[in-house]
Amino acid sequence: MKELEKAELEIVKFMRGKYRLEEVALMDYGRPCVKFRQGKRTVVSIDLYEDHYDFQLVFGKAEREKFEEVRNEFPIWMQKLYDKTKTYHDGKWLFIHVDNPDIFEYVKKLILIKKKPNRFQRKMQYMGNADTDVIYVFIIQASAKNSEK
Repeated sequence: MKELEKAELEIVKFMRGKYRLEEVALMDYGRPCVKFRQGKRTVVSIDLYEDHYDFQLVFGKAEREKFEEVRNEFPIWMQKLYDKTKTYHDGKWLFIHVDNPDIFEYVKKLILIKKKPNRFQRKMQYMGNADTDVIYVFIIQASAKNSEK
């Protein structure tokens, strides 16, 4: 599996696992794009290319303050990108080029700064099949109730 395919699986697994958001696929400036939204507010927008993805996050004042508190947890290149990005009246528009899963790990942290997870979390057990990349998720509590019967 290519690095970009691994990153794609990670993106979907992370976003759907942490958030209940509307996923909107559209053409944005002539290129395919997926936006994860809650109402009219876009949490993250992902421009899709053949060899990479561009993530767009807009950090308002509160998100910028949160980032400043943890900025040392990010690599120098990302801190420089953040510092060089101009702040507009509606926030700081970050564009992050992702072509492998390692970079996406830092993007995950930025998304978590942008929005707290809103999907109900329970202890979960999963079993993956590497050949088909299918993940079966079982809620342990539900399994326990069925075994009691």
